Amino acid sequence: MKRKLFCLVLTIVLATSFSQSLVAAKTITNDVYVEYENGLSQNDVPGYLVHEIIASNPNAHNITIYEIGEAKQMVTDAPMALEMKTNLIAPMSFFPVVYYYTKTEKYIRSQNVLNKDVFQFSCAKGQTVTLTQSYNVTVKGSFAGEVFDSTKLGIDVSLTGGYSKSTSYTGPSDSSPYNSRQFRTKFYENVVAYIQYADGYSIRDKGEPVFIGTSTKSGNLYIPTYYVNYSVDSYVSQ
Repeated sequence: MKRKLFCLVLTIVLATSFSQSLVAAKTITNDVYVEYENGLSQNDVPGYLVHEIIASNPNAHNITIYEIGEAKQMVTDAPMALEMKTNLIAPMSFFPVVYYYTKTEKYIRSQNVLNKDVFQFSCAKGQTVTLTQSYNVTVKGSFAGEVFDSTKLGIDVSLTGGYSKSTSYTGPSDSSPYNSRQFRTKFYENVVAYIQYADGYSIRDKGEPVFIGTSTKSGNLYIPTYYVNYSVDSYVSQ
């Protein structure tokens, strides 16, 4: 009798533990269920990206993540920008001044912020769609500000994300209260402040150029980091 009772209690505990782990793997917050396809798991997608997707879809109850991609080159080793240096005053001269680039300093302002959220296609309730074309979007590194030498900024970074031709996707199940599933791609980026330095030389009519001081130019870099392919179920009025 004791042995049977022990087995019954053990079975209940294991069933409860399994049920709780299953819910924890899918429920993030506010009854939003996040599922992972194509071999992905919670460990493959940073939690802050999942929460950003949820926060940007406040009416969603079912979100599926299909793919995550990472840029091959990301600015991750720059220090955080606690205090930006004041720009140096440009040297003054009555003669023409030539600037020679010397260095670029970078400071991370924010990491993995949303760049864009792109709608790709949708599937109706109970529908299976095999794509007859690819749905891809490319995001490239960019900058805003003044520069002495743009080739030294390190913005030669691009990231392409989307859905490939001949892959198949389904809409909400027949028992779902939703009648449409949107397939989207989110892109994220690092925002990095930069300062470029250049030495100014006054060009006289005769003789060697004369050093007259150092000047700076600054701005922000926008460097792609991740993309996430995901879907959101919704109800579309007929």
